[in-house]
Amino acid sequence: MKIEELKSVLGFDNVDITLNPYYLNNEFEDKGSVILIKEKTDSPLKLSDISDLCFQCPDLVNHEDLVLMVIINFNKDYIITSYTIAGTKYKINSNDLKKYENLIGEKIERT
Repeated sequence: MKIEELKSVLGFDNVDITLNPYYLNNEFEDKGSVILIKEKTDSPLKLSDISDLCFQCPDLVNHEDLVLMVIINFNKDYIITSYTIAGTKYKINSNDLKKYENLIGEKIERT
């Protein structure tokens, strides 16, 4: 699945992919993360606007324009291994959680 497809299927506004800098020193770390962001309408929010974001153990991110942020981790083969709700203004319902859980084991294409 392409990362743009993830954005569309899950209903997010922005998607970004980042590689884990700790992966090079430890092969047991996830290789990287896909960051999915849903923001307030007409918001100029970018990933760089969010400070203190840790991809291994994120606390809930709080930004006035952020509605929902999900981090999806993948391994060296670009297979999704886990997800984290990294920030939300609203309750997460069980249907959304099932969508994220069903992605585990899917392969990500970078383009």
